[in-house]
Amino acid sequence: MTTTTSTESLCARIAQRLEHRVGPKRYGMWFDRSARFDFRAAPQRLDVAVPNRFVADWIGKHFDEDLRGAAREETGGDCDLHVYVDPKPFGDAVARRGDDVASRLPVTGDAPTQDGPQGQRYRRPRAAAVQPTLRHRLDDFVVGASNELAVAAAHRLVEDDADHNHGSPLFVHGGVGLGKTHLLQGICRKMFDARPEARVLYTTGEQFTNEFLTAVRGGKIDGFRKRIRALDLLAVDDIHFIANKTATQQEFLHSFSAIELEGAKVVLASDAHPKMIQQFSEALVSRCVRGLVVEIKPPDDETRRRLVRALALRRGITLADSVVETVADECRGSVRELEGTLSKLQALASLDGVGRGGDFGAGGGGVIPGGNP
Repeated sequence: MTTTTSTESLCARIAQRLEHRVGPKRYGMWFDRSARFDFRAAPQRLDVAVPNRFVADWIGKHFDEDLRGAAREETGGDCDLHVYVDPKPFGDAVARRGDDVASRLPVTGDAPTQDGPQGQRYRRPRAAAVQPTLRHRLDDFVVGASNELAVAAAHRLVEDDADHNHGSPLFVHGGVGLGKTHLLQGICRKMFDARPEARVLYTTGEQFTNEFLTAVRGGKIDGFRKRIRALDLLAVDDIHFIANKTATQQEFLHSFSAIELEGAKVVLASDAHPKMIQQFSEALVSRCVRGLVVEIKPPDDETRRRLVRALALRRGITLADSVVETVADECRGSVRELEGTLSKLQALASLDGVGRGGDFGAGGGGVIPGGNP
C-alpha cells in the first residue's frame, strides 16, 4: 500500500468519525462537498482545504474540537489543525459563489439575521437564496422507463427561460423512496449551476407552513411574502402536508400566482396526484394540473440493477454481477430499500472479513448469507 493510499484511507476514516460526531446533516452541509482532508504525519497535522473564506471561518469557529477529536480517535494522539482556503479542488464556480451560498447558511452571534424556516436564523440574503444542504444532482439520477418523463421534464424546467416557461408548474408524484426529493434538489442545483445569481429555494410543505405561521405570529408576514415572491425558483417537497391547512393553502396559492407572474418557476412533489390529495383546495388543484403532472413509478428490473451498481459505486465498493442480480431481485420496492440492503451487505461483509478490498462477491466469495440480503 502506498503512502498516498494510506493517507487517503486515514482521512476517509477521520471523515467518518467526524460525521458521527456532528451528525449527517451538519456534515453534509459543511464537509461533504466543501472540504478536502489531508494528513501529515511528522508532526501530526490535519489539513482541511475549503473553497472560500466564509466556510473556513465557520469551520474553524464551530468544528475545531470535533475535527481534532475525530483525528485523535483515529490516530491515537493529538494533532494540529490547519483550515485553509484553496478553491482549486472545488472548481471556480463554487469559489465564486461562496458569498451567495453563505447567504442562506445558519448563523449565530451578532451577524445581521432574519427569520428562516422552522425558527432557524439566516444571514440576510444578498443575491442567491440556495441552500448548501442540497445533496442531490440531476446528473446522478438513474434514468429508466419508470422515471424518464419526470427527469426530462426536470431538465426542461431549468433550461426554459422566463419567456418560454413551458415546464412550470411541474408536479411530480409517486410512492415513497422513488426519487422525488432527488429530482427536486437536482433541479435546484442545476438552476444554481446555470445561474449562480438565481434566487432558489428548496423547502418542504411542513417548513413552508411553519415559516408562514411564525411570520404571522411575529407580525413579519410582509417580510415572509417578499422573500418567497422574489424567488426565481421555488421547489416544495411533500406539498400534501398543507392539504388540511386552509390559511397556509391560501397563502401558498397567492405566492404561487405572484412568482409565476414574475416569470419564476415552481416545482412541487407529493406522494399522490393533486386531484387525489384530500382537503386540497380546488383552486390549488387547478393551478397544479395547469402545468405538467408526471408520475415516478417503481423501477423495473433493468433500472433496479443499474441503481444497485450506482449506489454501490457511491459507497466505493464493487459488486459481482451475481450480487447485483440478487439484490435487484430481492428489493422490488423503493430506492431506500436498495440502500438499506447495501448497507446491511457491506456491514456483514466487513464482519466476515469479505470485501475489505472493495470487491464484494468477487472470486466466488459469498457476501449474502443464504442468498437473502
